[in-house]
Amino acid sequence: MFAGVVMKSQLRGQVRDFLESHNGLSSHAPYRFWAIPQGIRDLARDLFMRH
Repeated sequence: MFAGVVMKSQLRGQVRDFLESHNGLSSHAPYRFWAIPQGIRDLARDLFMRH
């Protein structure tokens, strides 16, 4: 995932889903394969909010 760059709106939506532990697909279902550590979500959120 590249959160520290300018993105199209659809990709921004996928990152938003990731930050909320969802799958990034049209269903927006909870992501259940891997528990994303809070530190990774925080880092991605910081990078994402810069753009």
